Amino acid sequence: AVGLLLAGAAVYTFLESVRAGVDDNLVAALPTALVLVQLGHWPEAPFAPFHAGASRALAVALVVNLAAAIVTWRAGIVARSGAVAGAVAGFFVLVWGGWRAYVLLWLFFLAATAATKWGYAVKRDAGVAQPDRGRRGVANVAANCLVPVSLLVLGTPAAAFAGALGAALADTLATEVGSLFGRDPRSPLTFDPVPKGTP
Repeated sequence: AVGLLLAGAAVYTFLESVRAGVDDNLVAALPTALVLVQLGHWPEAPFAPFHAGASRALAVALVVNLAAAIVTWRAGIVARSGAVAGAVAGFFVLVWGGWRAYVLLWLFFLAATAATKWGYAVKRDAGVAQPDRGRRGVANVAANCLVPVSLLVLGTPAAAFAGALGAALADTLATEVGSLFGRDPRSPLTFDPVPKGTP
């Protein structure tokens, strides 16, 4: 009970501090309630990877993700901060989600990276390209992986993880492809014209 209350307080405090322009009662309270319900239904899920006999799986996850971080950073695909954050996210995904979830994470990463690199010179000349030559940093990893990884750790069904990654990929593809081919972008809220590359 104490663990659940502390977790709820931490989530609520974080969400309350985010400036979302929406009523705090909705922004903070509802997600916090959902987290507490989830933790209450799967009390073992956050600790499952650390049960007896799991040390080998943890070591494999650590080695695989350190190697992936080094290779992607050396190849110039990600920034140093992105390599470190990606290794952490990959470790969590492999440990809590297994190899299928890990493959899905890589498919997301490769598709998003390909979309960013596609027509990069055109997007750069238009002033709408991803900074740092399209290399992903810690902010990109947090924005795209925080929700999916949290869902895995909380023990939600695999479809929740896949759905969260799918939503992140749709967002990335919309931005990258829209910046490349969009001619008359408009706000989906007001239908007013907006500058090209507007998120």
